[in-house]
This record gives sequence, structure tokens and C-alpha cells, in this order.
Amino acid sequence: MDWAMNNVGLSDSDLRDVFRYESKRTTVIKMVESREYQAQIWTLESHDAWMDWIEKEIQSMPSCERGFVLVVAKRTGEHTMETPANVSIDSWLRSAESQTSRLHKSQRVHTFSAFDEKKEIEEGGGRDVRTLPFSMETFRVLSSNFCTHGTIARVISRADIPIFSAESVVMSEPAYVYNCRTSHAWPQDLALSSTYLPGSGVNFSILYGCPSSIEESIIKRLQHVTSEAAHPLLFPGILAELELRRHKRLVEKMVNQVEAKIYALDFEYANLGKSKEEVDERNEAKRSLWLDLSYLRNGLISWDTQMSRMCEHADHLQTKVFASHDARFPRRSDDDDCVAGASEHQTDPKTWARASPESHVRDMRKVGEKIKARLVAIRDEYDEKIRDCTMRVDGMAMATQWSHGETNVEIALATNQDSKVMRSIALVTMVFLPGTFFATVFSMTFFDWFTEDGKARVSQYLWVYFLVTVVFTCITVGLWYFFVVHRRKRGSGEEAFEA
Repeated sequence: MDWAMNNVGLSDSDLRDVFRYESKRTTVIKMVESREYQAQIWTLESHDAWMDWIEKEIQSMPSCERGFVLVVAKRTGEHTMETPANVSIDSWLRSAESQTSRLHKSQRVHTFSAFDEKKEIEEGGGRDVRTLPFSMETFRVLSSNFCTHGTIARVISRADIPIFSAESVVMSEPAYVYNCRTSHAWPQDLALSSTYLPGSGVNFSILYGCPSSIEESIIKRLQHVTSEAAHPLLFPGILAELELRRHKRLVEKMVNQVEAKIYALDFEYANLGKSKEEVDERNEAKRSLWLDLSYLRNGLISWDTQMSRMCEHADHLQTKVFASHDARFPRRSDDDDCVAGASEHQTDPKTWARASPESHVRDMRKVGEKIKARLVAIRDEYDEKIRDCTMRVDGMAMATQWSHGETNVEIALATNQDSKVMRSIALVTMVFLPGTFFATVFSMTFFDWFTEDGKARVSQYLWVYFLVTVVFTCITVGLWYFFVVHRRKRGSGEEAFEA
């Protein structure tokens, strides 16, 4: 069986074969209890800068520190903000806003770039979460200090399958390993690896393939985060929110296209003079749209299944990890320093509440309830979108059947009208046929009505006319019977025998 094993980091083969590397500026966010959950944001690029930051901010962290550290791994082709080291969220957002306005002005000269170049950026590395914005050696050290589990390599490789997994393993201490992956079938897919250490209450996370717009959205969401920063489902929950926003845009766009096709069915058969190529192209567009919407609905159902797992894990955290002080994992051996540090500040109620494990558990239970309620609300929205897609898929099939039925009715009415006309023509034919026949017969030279003695004479060769007429009538009827009736019956009998 292939499960999450203890003390398994990223292997050399995973680092070499699964990921690609393109060093550029990367945003790192740290929000910990010792700083009153005030976010610190760095922009790092070189290997030396990463090593210096890891040594100062990760390896020197107190063992009882609660909060999170997040690395936002931008995707290829995305612009990264150039900000000073260790800035607040407000400063970062102001700097991002000013740089974005300057970037838009400078990009106007590239508006008319070649179509192939834009397509290559969109469909190539721009949608690949495997490309990391730092070197392989930097990622090796970073993943080791972040206790990143090796299962993230397998999760990222499963590009078209959405995943949420939560495994209890032992890294440097007992830990929960979270891996999330959204589907690569549509733009702006993401992946997340997160390791939560319950003993210390810290969460190390890496977000892969993050566009600039999502990076800014995440940082704006963190403006209102305080003690929630120490909850392990904070970033899986944010990822679920981002995926819901992406899916809602896809559903709305696809539903509008399907409804346009449904309305177009009313006029589909009005233009019967279209060429076969145009008709085939139109039918292919309808089939593709129907298949795309069905695929999107299946994708929503798959992600909703992962959301149910996330809800189940939220319940697990409430009952097992944050149920009481005794139910939590054993803390590190140097946790006594935290308790001692708290006892030194017993005169400050705010400091004591922040250091108290019981207070932390109560806070995490409240945060867990909020996260669970929001996850349930997100699942309700997914159920609504799934029903919406199902209604359009079924509606397109039903509209097609109705359109065909109405067309068949119109054809039947037209045929009935034609048959009435044909009956009228047949009646007129039957009225004039006897007269025409006898006029033709009596006008033949077999009859001589004006003789010298005044008596009409009939030729003795009149029998030739009847003989030829009977013979050729029999030949005509026989050929019709052979080619139309007999061969059809014979063909049906052979098919039945072969079956």
C-alpha cells in the first residue's frame, strides 16, 4: 500500500523529476503569536537570501511558537512585487498597488504581441504548478525546514484529479500533513503542502502555482486573521474559497453558452440551405459544449467529495486534537520553557491568556467551528452549482429532442398538405384518364370510321395491340417486382440468417 510514511521528505528523484526551477522573487508570510499575530512579509530571491532567512526566522523559532509560515510559490510568467524585507500587510498592499499601476502602463506597448506568444504563456508553463520560483538546492533546504512530506510530489503529478488529504505522521515530532491539489483542466490551478505540528502549534505551508491576483487576494484575507493563524485548516479553507470562486466563474460562463445554444435550436432548421460543412461545424460545437459542461459537472462533484473529507477532518480536529488539553499530542521537551515564560508574566492577563494551552485550545475550537460552518456553506453552494449544471445538461438534451420533435411535426404537416394536393391531382387524373385512353385507342388506324359504304370497320390486326400491350405490361410489372420487392425480401432474409 502507498500511504504517508513517517519522516519522509522529498527525495532526490522527486526534486529532480517532478519539479522544475526558475529562480525569481518569492513572497514569504509569517504570522506568529509572539508578534501578536502581526504579519511579516519578505521578498526573497537568491539562495543566500533564502539561507539567511531560514536561519534567522525558521531555525531560531521558539519551540512553543504558534502561527504559520507561508511561502507563495508564483507560477511562470507572473510578476512578483519588489517590496522591502519584513513589511506589514498594509505596506505590502500599498506597494503592490503602486507597482501594479506602473506595470499596466509599461505593458501597454506589448498589447499587440503575436498571438502565438500569448498562447504559449497561457497554455505552457503559466498553468504549471511544478515550476518553482527558486533553485533545487533552495527547495531542498526549505522543504526540510518546513517538514514538507514527500507525498506532495505524487499529489502534484496527478494534475487532473482534485485532492485533499490529511495524514497523521511523525516528522521531527507528531504532525498532520495536508496536501491539496485543484484540477489542471482549467486555468489557475493550485497546489498546497502544509505541515501542522500540534505540539508547538505552528503550521508550515507552501502554495504552488499562485498567480499574482490570488497572492494579493490571500494577503488581503490575512488582514483580518489573528488567532486563526494557528489553526491547521486555515490555508486548506482559503484554498477551498479560491476554488469556489474559480468554479463559479466557469459555471456561469458555461451556463450562458449552453443557454445560447438552447435558444439557437429554435432557429436551427430554419436555414436548410446551409452547406454540409456549416451544419457539421455547428453540430460539433454543440457536442463539444455539452461534453465540456458534463466534464465541469463531474469536476464539481469530485471537488465536493474532497470538501466532504475536509469537513470530516475538521470534526476530527475538534474531537481529537482540540477537545481538551489532555487530548492533544505531547508537546516538545522544551515546552517547560513556554510555561515558565508564561509564569513570569502572570501579572499580565493578556500575556498569560496568550501563553495558556487551555486558552489556545478554546480559541482553536471556536475557529474550528467557524471553519466547519464555512465549509458546509461552500458545499451547499457546490450542490447548487452541480444542480445548475445538471439542469442545463438535461435541458440541452431535452431542448434538442423538442426541436427534433417540432421539426418532425412540421415535416408531417407539410407531408400531409402535400398528400392532399397529390390526392387532388390523382382525382383529376382519374377523371380524365378514361377519356384520354379511349381517345387514344379510337384515334388509332385500327379503326376506320369513315368508309365509302358508311359502315365503320375494325382492323383484323387489333389483336396485335392488345398482345403487345399485355406483354410489355407484364414485363414492366415483373421488373418492378424483382428489383423493388423480391430483392428487398431476399436481403432482409440474409441479414436475419447472419444474425
